[in-house]
Amino acid sequence: DFHLTLDMAQRYQKVKGFGGSVTDSAAINILSLSKDAQNHPLRCIEYNLVRVPMASTDFSVRLYTYADAEGDFQLKHFNLTEEDTRMKV
Repeated sequence: DFHLTLDMAQRYQKVKGFGGSVTDSAAINILSLSKDAQNHPLRCIEYNLVRVPMASTDFSVRLYTYADAEGDFQLKHFNLTEEDTRMKV
């Protein structure tokens, strides 16, 4: 037997908002829609927070980074990729 009691008056944490991540795969899917339909998914879900990951993720079509030169602490080789400039910026 399992018994669960919820105390709705007790609060443990605050929620700042609701959102998701604009990964490469999310951007690819949104861009595959017509121009009129591209704003519809984000407006319907009513996100008030959106996270854009830095560099590639598990949902990217290829692996990439922004600064592949080892020891480049001045970021002289820093470079946004086509995925960023075309789909997320």
